[in-house]
Amino acid sequence: MSEQAATVGNPESIGAKTRLVVHYKPSSASDNRGVYVWGTDVNGGNMDAKHHAFTGTDCWGKVAVLNFDGKYDKFGFLVTTSDWNKYGADRSATVSADGTAEVWIDGTKYPDQGEATTVETLDSAPADYACKANTVKVKVHYNRDDGLYYNAEDTSTTVPQWDIWTWASNWNGGAATFTTHDDWGEIAEYSFTNYTYYNNDGASDIGMLRRYGKDAWKAKDPDDADHRIPSNALVFDADGNASAEVWLLGGDATVYTSRPSLGATMKSAEISGTNQLSAKLSKKVSTDDLKGKVTVTDADGKAVDVKSLKADGTKVIITADKDLDVRGKYTVEIKGFGSQNAIAGSVVRTDAFDRKYAYSGEDLGATFTKKQTGFKVWAPTAAKVELITYKSVDPNAEIDQTIDMTSESKGVWSATVKKLASGTAYSYRLTFADGTVNTSADPYATAAVANGERSVVLSKKAMGKAGKRMPAFGKTTDASIAEMNIRDFSINPASGISADKQGKYLGVVESGTKTAKGATSGLDYLKSLGVTHVQIMPMYDYGSVNETGDLSYNADGAQNWGYDPENYNVPEGSYSSDPSNPSSRVTEMKQMVKGLHKNDIRVIMDVVYNHVYNAANHSFNKTVPGYYFRYDDNGSLVNDSGCGNDTASERAMMRKYIVDSVTYWAKNYNVDGFRFDLMGLIDTKTMQEVRAALDKIDPSIIVLGEGWDMNSTMDKSEMTIQPNAYQVASDGTNNGIAFFNDSIRDGLKGSVFSDTDTGFVSGKADQESLIAHNVLGCQYDADAITTCWNGNAQDHYADAGQVVNYAEIHDNMTLYDKLRKSVPTDDEATTEARAKLADSVVYLSEGIPATQLGQEFLRTKGGNGNSYNAGDAANAIDWNRAAQYADSVDYVKGLIKLRKQIKALRLTNYDDINDSVTMLKSDEGVVAYQAKDSSGTYMVIFNANNEPAAVEGIGAGKYNVLAGDGTVYDENAKDAFVRKGSTYTAGALSATVLKVASADDVVPIISGMTESTTITVGSKFDSMAGVTADDSIDGDLTDGIKVEGTVDAGKVGDYKLVYSVSNSRGKTTTFTRTVHVQKKVVVPTAEANAASGKKNENASRAQSPATGSNVMGLALAIAALVIAAGALIVSHRKEVSNR
Repeated sequence: MSEQAATVGNPESIGAKTRLVVHYKPSSASDNRGVYVWGTDVNGGNMDAKHHAFTGTDCWGKVAVLNFDGKYDKFGFLVTTSDWNKYGADRSATVSADGTAEVWIDGTKYPDQGEATTVETLDSAPADYACKANTVKVKVHYNRDDGLYYNAEDTSTTVPQWDIWTWASNWNGGAATFTTHDDWGEIAEYSFTNYTYYNNDGASDIGMLRRYGKDAWKAKDPDDADHRIPSNALVFDADGNASAEVWLLGGDATVYTSRPSLGATMKSAEISGTNQLSAKLSKKVSTDDLKGKVTVTDADGKAVDVKSLKADGTKVIITADKDLDVRGKYTVEIKGFGSQNAIAGSVVRTDAFDRKYAYSGEDLGATFTKKQTGFKVWAPTAAKVELITYKSVDPNAEIDQTIDMTSESKGVWSATVKKLASGTAYSYRLTFADGTVNTSADPYATAAVANGERSVVLSKKAMGKAGKRMPAFGKTTDASIAEMNIRDFSINPASGISADKQGKYLGVVESGTKTAKGATSGLDYLKSLGVTHVQIMPMYDYGSVNETGDLSYNADGAQNWGYDPENYNVPEGSYSSDPSNPSSRVTEMKQMVKGLHKNDIRVIMDVVYNHVYNAANHSFNKTVPGYYFRYDDNGSLVNDSGCGNDTASERAMMRKYIVDSVTYWAKNYNVDGFRFDLMGLIDTKTMQEVRAALDKIDPSIIVLGEGWDMNSTMDKSEMTIQPNAYQVASDGTNNGIAFFNDSIRDGLKGSVFSDTDTGFVSGKADQESLIAHNVLGCQYDADAITTCWNGNAQDHYADAGQVVNYAEIHDNMTLYDKLRKSVPTDDEATTEARAKLADSVVYLSEGIPATQLGQEFLRTKGGNGNSYNAGDAANAIDWNRAAQYADSVDYVKGLIKLRKQIKALRLTNYDDINDSVTMLKSDEGVVAYQAKDSSGTYMVIFNANNEPAAVEGIGAGKYNVLAGDGTVYDENAKDAFVRKGSTYTAGALSATVLKVASADDVVPIISGMTESTTITVGSKFDSMAGVTADDSIDGDLTDGIKVEGTVDAGKVGDYKLVYSVSNSRGKTTTFTRTVHVQKKVVVPTAEANAASGKKNENASRAQSPATGSNVMGLALAIAALVIAAGALIVSHRKEVSNR
């Protein structure tokens, strides 16, 4: 960028102009007065006083817009004709900081009495000034020292440039690029319609931002504030239109309404190195131009010897022959450019500064004992530091004592106060070499007054007891995490939680609560869910909620996620029962953590060290200005976080602060884990030190975070982003550092950056390979086609313990809302089925499963994808949904139990995963795999199709169905059989989990005969007629039936046949059948029986007991037995086939 040539000249000097705008409402059309103006500029020169005619007319009256060369602080003027027909006496107009003096004189208010008329001169618009414009034309002049303007017509420009983003209250706005230039700078022009005059403390409602990178918003000049065009820039005309012309200077927040000067001046000077000063000039110079022109003196007027000079464009680097005092003030003078005072500036951001001043002690902050309390603050650039104590913890309490602090080595200041009472509020007052005085809270404070602007000292007793740490947990993949927010958890009036605990720390651990509809809520519900950890959204002291305001349900401004850090080591006060009592928040947060631990639920704390709520007002900036944050080459705050600032974790004392802070929470509150917000903005060395420090407390403490690649100023190889995950992996003795996996999130439900995009569970095609890759833990493979990708590079995890799988978290729409939005044609049952399928993938994949509390009962925020301050109506948990969607809740509870049961789904090492898990299918809407461990062999199937799907690769055998068709069966698992040569059919839109079962009880079944068969001699007999054999796994075994024994159908007698058949597992079934061969029975005719009489009938019965009615009875009995046996066999086969 420094090589880019400026598109404007480099003038020696362009003088300033000052603008006067006079509004005059005459009493009659014949009033032909104008304005007579005089004045003295800031250099003492008198203008050529003369008469000026009004230049136009607006809705209120006549207007004179007059521009004068030079810079004026005020003007004298008269409303008069050229022959001195005055309206009132001499008047004055004061010039505002933007370079314009604007006044109104109402000539209709009193009768015209010439010079004797006493009408006031108004310096703000009267109530009846309400001009409107059909069109407003705006002209913007912009001057930058680097010459990097965005010009749409300059096709040779390939680097991002500066342009203007502008808007108004009734206009969404747009970009204005520079199309022309003059000797002062570049010029952009734009227009918009339908505007009404607006004035709020001198500002209009027309805003503009100077942004770098056109659409990239990489930086803003000079800051993030909304800069408004001054209302005095607007000139309305008689045709119903208006115009405005403004001037912008790089690095200057003022929107000027008259042209500032571009003289050869020194804009600023600072101490930029331990022995170096830098000066910024208004024009470029060469090193040769500086010879003999630069002098430096200290605060006592003594000359500082200059070792060398270097010019870099408009920047001059002055190297002294000795180290400079970073607490001192120096005066830099360059002939022809003037002089500026220099105090510590960018020097604080040098490695040399860290080497000289970084402090390693563990005693920063307040250390309380009954006898005395010690205070230490790191402020190496402050010239003086005082400890201030206050008369009470009221945020507005008066000062009690002011105590000078003593300067120690490494930039530390200390003070000791004897017998200081617990509960004393305090702050530090820091004075810097240029006279700046900052009153600051203690960065290391552990308690605070309401809203945190003052710190508080508490005794150990007042801090309460945290109890003991829970035993070491184990590996990260054994965790099941549910994210929650303290206020959301209990603030709903229908929660059943005590009214005084709703939205509070203590509301989290109240047991025995139910809603009015009988739904279990709060702690009891959380415990029943079965999660191992809750990830609690910010509960340090944050700045976006007024702790002493109305905190009731849905009160305006009472709810906020809290990603606005104020005091990092102090609990948030709005969650306590009494925010004005500094002890309450501390003791009650500890009670909450203890209460969760008592119920075997561990606590992960959401921490936000990547930015602060307000950089300018934060204790970091007040104690060591310019040190704790990242700045760009223009000296502006870097804003990759999107929150106005980025902290500089790579600097020694910011790194130390982060490490000290997490260890404080782990030691004093027994926190079990930390979730790092925007962890990708923190360097890997810092995160390695965080891990090492926590290992000394408990190596099983979980550390996880967002590894998004958002930084634009740091070396990406040094940042804690997903492609660098392997740099912060487990060393074998700890749990390493894990990363949220957006690959599985978007793969399941579609991109979070599109409401309507779909994913695997919602019908999107070609997602199977991606889901399969995630199921196996996002293994790094430089040559793979399908990978977990961060947008710029492949994610590079060292093991599955670094991968946090999720489908829903507080950011973006809930899973339910996303499914309803992306597949609006679904009925409720189908949406629930899709959600269950997504939950299944999260819990049954390698890695760490995480959900947002309420995801299991289809939590909704009404489609709001960024509800950070949307109020309680959108955010509060509706516990009645847990009863409404009880089936879904039970399903997730079952998934958590299944995960605990199947060790193969909780592996860490990739080699172990690849040895234990085999992918069976990943296409046609199905992902299926086999997992083996000591507890058994499992088949897991995810079917995203709307119809049942046949899944090949599942071997023939008997299986226990642990989950299927939206149900986890727990101990009541059903049986299923897969026959040889066939496939298993998985239910539609659901997950199936099968466990290979022992087939010892599965034997062949022989069918089609009874134990006893009677035939007549001479008839034909086939021993296999109608006989079949079947096995639930092997299928038809008829061909394998063996028969021992024979039947001689020509000879009366009883014959035994033994049938046997074996299955592939060596199980044999035998069946013994007796065949009775009887004589052929001769049946007499009816006439013969009638003639023979009763005697012959009786004789016949005696000789042939199996004939006549007895034969029929026997036949019927045998038939009945055959039918019954057949029915039994059919019934048994039907039962088997349905298993």
